[in-house]
Formats: sequence, C-alpha cells, structure tokens
Amino acid sequence: MKILNVMTPKTTDNFKLIILTTLCILLVHCKESNPIDKLPVISSQLTMNNVTATTAEYGATITNDNGQTVSSRGICWSTKIDPTVKDSVKTSGQGIGIFTATIVSLKPATTYYIRAFAINAAGTKYGGTLSFTTQKLTNVTTCKVNNFTTTSAFSGGTIVDNSISITAKGICWSTSQNPTIDLATKTNDGTGNSDFTSNIVNLNPSTTYYVRAYIVTKDGVAYGSQETFSTLAEIPKTGTLSDVDGNTYHYITIGTQRWMVENLRTTKYRNGVLIGTTPTLDTNILNEITPKYQWANNGDESSIATYGRLYTWYAVNDSRGLAPNGWHIATSTDWTTLLNYLMANGYNYDKTTSDNKVAQSLASNSGWMTSSIIGSPGYDTSKNNSTGLSMYPTAGRFNNGFYSNGFQFAAWTQTEYDSSNALYIQFNNNGTSLLMQLPSNKCFGCAVRCVMD
Repeated sequence: MKILNVMTPKTTDNFKLIILTTLCILLVHCKESNPIDKLPVISSQLTMNNVTATTAEYGATITNDNGQTVSSRGICWSTKIDPTVKDSVKTSGQGIGIFTATIVSLKPATTYYIRAFAINAAGTKYGGTLSFTTQKLTNVTTCKVNNFTTTSAFSGGTIVDNSISITAKGICWSTSQNPTIDLATKTNDGTGNSDFTSNIVNLNPSTTYYVRAYIVTKDGVAYGSQETFSTLAEIPKTGTLSDVDGNTYHYITIGTQRWMVENLRTTKYRNGVLIGTTPTLDTNILNEITPKYQWANNGDESSIATYGRLYTWYAVNDSRGLAPNGWHIATSTDWTTLLNYLMANGYNYDKTTSDNKVAQSLASNSGWMTSSIIGSPGYDTSKNNSTGLSMYPTAGRFNNGFYSNGFQFAAWTQTEYDSSNALYIQFNNNGTSLLMQLPSNKCFGCAVRCVMD
C-alpha cells in the first residue's frame, strides 16, 4: 500500500511553531517555580564569642526571607566540615533578623565546625562555615593569694572534676612566670579530689611571685591558672614613729612583735579631736558613765617625756583610736605573747626558761623604790631593762587622785573584763613577775603601751 505524505510545507511550519511555543511556556513556568530563588538569605557574618572548655556563644543574621516566612533558624555544628541540620542543632526562633544563643556540652580542647541555617517553605539554606576550638579543661583552679606578709602567703586549689583520681596536689611558685612542679618551691598537700589550701613560705620581702595550683593524675600534671602577688616590704627591727600630736616614739622588735619603747603621751585621738581632762587633779569621776580623760603623770606636765600620760580605759577603747596609725593598744593576748617569748628566751632574772620571772628585764634602769628581793626591779637597777622596753614606775590615778611614782608599772590592755572593769598588767618594785589578767575599774588612769599592727 502506498503511504501518502500529507504534510505540506505550510502544515510543517505550523507544527514547528506549536512545539516551540510549548517549550517556551514550559521554560517560563520552570523558572517561576524554581525553589532556590525562594530560600532565605543569611548574612556572611557569623560571630563566635566567649569560647570556653564546654560552651560557646554565637550570633547570626537572616537578612531576607524572599517572601517565604522563616519557620526555623539556628546553628548546626559538628567536628566535621560543613555540618547540617542532621548534626548537632540549636534553634533560635523564627523570622528574619539577628539571633544569638549559647552552645553547651561541648568537649574540651576540640575543634568544631559551625554554620547558621534558616528554613522556609522553599527548603533549608546554610551560611558559611566557621571553625573554633574549645579551651583545654583544667581540672584544678588556683585560689587567689591572700594573707601575704614579708615572707609568706596563702593560696590553694579548687578541684573541678571530683571524679578523677589525684595522686598529688599542691601549689608551685617562682619569680618567673608559669612555675612547674620541677621546682623545689612547691607544696605537697596530699592526695584525693578535695579542695586544698597551701602555705607558701620562705619568700623574700618586696618580691613579685607567680603561683599555680597543680594536680597529678594518671594522665600527667595539670596546672591551674597563674596568680601573681608581691610580698610586703620588710619592716625595720627598730625605728621611730609619731602620733597625731607630733610626739616621737622609738620601737624595737621582740620576737615577732614590734613594741613602742615609751608610754603613749598624746592628748588627741587619731582623728585630731582632743581628749578631755578633769577640772582638777582630784576630781572624782567614779559616778560618770563613760569618762574619757587623760592626765600628765601625777599631774606634772614636765614628766610626760619619761612617764607618758595616764588614760581611762574608756579613752583607750574609744572608736576614734588612741594609738598612732598602724599601731594599737596592746591587748591581753599581746602581753601574753611577749611574756611567753621572754620566758622561753632567757629573760628571767636567773636565766631559767620556766616560770614567770621577767619583771627585771622590763623595768627601766632608774626611778624604782629599792627592794631586797633578788630579781626585782628595785634590787639592782643596773641589771634592769635587758629587753630595752624601759618601763618606768609610773603613778596611777584612782577615781579621785594619784598614787606616787616609783612603786609599780601598770598599763591598760585593750581587753575588756566586764561592763565595769578592764584588764591591765603590772609589776612592782619588789616583785619578780609580770602580773597578768588583772581587772580594774575602767575609770582609773593607767599608762598605755602600743604594738605595731
């Protein structure tokens, strides 16, 4: 059978036109419906802040949603490059704009890759990839250095992970940065995972030191952060000082204490306010509530360079301060410390190191009534004052007048006994002991000795 060709040139051209038109319509439709053009736009800027051993803060910006609402946005991260929402994810709201959040539960000393994402009806869009590395976790932190003196200080360590087994721990220090346990200058504060304190000793005055806590585990040595401090300047063993009146005093060192050699003689409190005195030398003040007075010894202003002044205990204890700056009225504890040192170091008149026989070592070389008691201040004054404290036998003042010089040295302590009495110390011309813990009426007038703070 013969097949006829029914396609004329005209019908062929029409058929081509129809096919071409159809293809154009399809292409236009495909272009208009391309979902890539509807994805959100993410700023190229991704910020990372405050990266620690286990956390990090991030921030990102969705600048355009391309007409399709952003239903979810956030950050994805992984230890592999170009993380996706199938990895670790932290969402942070919806819509366009800036968003921030904190990533937690990261591994210490680990490099992570992170990028922002935004999701709308067209799909998921990712921002650029950024990497960061978490800090190394130190299982111990170094405590702040405190209570430092000319030759010592305190520090310690706080254990971060209580599950680890610690075979040694302590503090190491040096005048160079980043000290290690290879140095001899370290403490060994035991084992176990409890926090610890350390006493840093044998330091030099006026010196800067660097300190780190350390722990030893099966994995090796870990150090805490470095702390730094400077020791105090060394205080001279002898010297002078002045009070608010401008009076000059000398001080000496006995054991660990620095004592004024003279009795206090100021007429003012530390802030410059005058301390009152009685209208007459024999004014009775016993019935006054809290009399705050001072007097020249026995009322004689010309004697104050030797004997100092007498004060009621209420003046001694006034909050405005009686002692010069950097000094305080000796407490009962201060006097006990002095006594114990003197007894232990051969200041008893017979050079023994037991019992209390130190009166002669404290007494001045003159002014004492004579005594026949061996070892007493009045027996042989040339043997007095081996300490150098030169305590003269001052007069005292009862509530209505003075008693004579030459009999005893008596001084207030800053220690209260009860509502009416305070403690004072004394020794007599015919005694060998420093008498302690003696209560007396707070209205009485006694001398005062000061100790450096």
